[in-house]
Amino acid sequence: MTKISAWAPCTGCTCPNHHLPSYNFSPIIRLSNNPDWTCLGRTNDLPLPSQENTLSAMISSYKQHLHRLDLEKSCLRAFLLDLKKQLKEKIDILDRERTRISEAIHECQGIISPVRRLPSELLCQILLGTIERAQSTADVDAQLQDIKSVRYSALSMSSVSIKWRSIALSFPQLWCSINILLVDDDGFNDELNFKRHRLYFDRSQRYPLSISVSDITGGMADYLPEYLTTILSPSSARIRELALHLPAHLLFEISHMQLSLPLLETLTLDCTIGRDLDNYGTICLFASTPSLISLKFIDIIGPYRSFDLPWSQ
Repeated sequence: MTKISAWAPCTGCTCPNHHLPSYNFSPIIRLSNNPDWTCLGRTNDLPLPSQENTLSAMISSYKQHLHRLDLEKSCLRAFLLDLKKQLKEKIDILDRERTRISEAIHECQGIISPVRRLPSELLCQILLGTIERAQSTADVDAQLQDIKSVRYSALSMSSVSIKWRSIALSFPQLWCSINILLVDDDGFNDELNFKRHRLYFDRSQRYPLSISVSDITGGMADYLPEYLTTILSPSSARIRELALHLPAHLLFEISHMQLSLPLLETLTLDCTIGRDLDNYGTICLFASTPSLISLKFIDIIGPYRSFDLPWSQ
C-alpha cells in the first residue's frame, strides 16, 4: 500500500540549510589544564598585568561564544515552533480527510448492515425494547424526563424508513405503550393531541395497554382535557398497566370517570402535589380492578386513608 504523498525526510541533499545543523566545537581552554594558571589559582596572589590581560581576553571570547550559542538556540526554538505549526496543519488536514472517508464507509456499511436482513418479528422485538414505556417500576424523575422525549416512540420509528413503517403498522404491540402529557396550552393543542393518541389506541388494536398520564405543568393544569375522557373510557377494558403522575385535584377528577379496569395488574399513583390530598377525603379512583396485583404509591402520606381502591384479591 502506497502513501498519499511521496514526501519523506531527505537524506541525500547537500544543501547546508536542508538538514538540522551539526556542531563540532573546539576544545575549551581550561585554567586547570595549565600548571602556571593552576598554581596562581591556588594562591591569593595578584596576577601579573599580562596575565590579567590574557584572562580578560579569554572571558570576552567566552562571552561572545555564549552569545552565539544563545542566538543559535533561539533560531532552533523558532524553527521548532514553526515546524510544529506546519505539521499540525498537515495532520489536521489528514484528520479531516479521515473523518470524511470514515463517514463514507459508515454510509456503505449501513446499506449492507445485517439489520436489514433481520426477520420482521425479530426487528419488532428490538423496537419494543427501545420504545419508551410507562413502567411504574422505573425511577419517577428519570421516567418523567424520558416521557417528554419522542425519539423512541412508535410514531417516530415508523417514519425512519418504508420497512420500519411496514413493521410498525404490522405489529400492534408497538403502539401499546401510550404516554399522555398534560401541558399548559389553554387547550390549544387538544385536537392534535386527541388525534395522535387516538392513532395509538387504534393501531394497538385489541392488545393490552400500558398507559402513563403525567402533568408536566407543575400543577398549573386546572382540569383534565376533554379528549382524555374520550379516549380512556372506551379503552379502559384493555389497560393492563397504569401510572398516574398528577396533582390531587386531577386525581380527584379521574375518580369521576369511574373507570372499570378488568385487566389492570400494575398501578402507580404519584401525587405531584400531595399536600392537597386532605382536601378531598377518601378518593375512590376506579369502579373495579379485579386483576390488580401490584400497587405503588409515590410521595403520598397515608395512602390508604386518601384512596379507596376496589382491591379485594
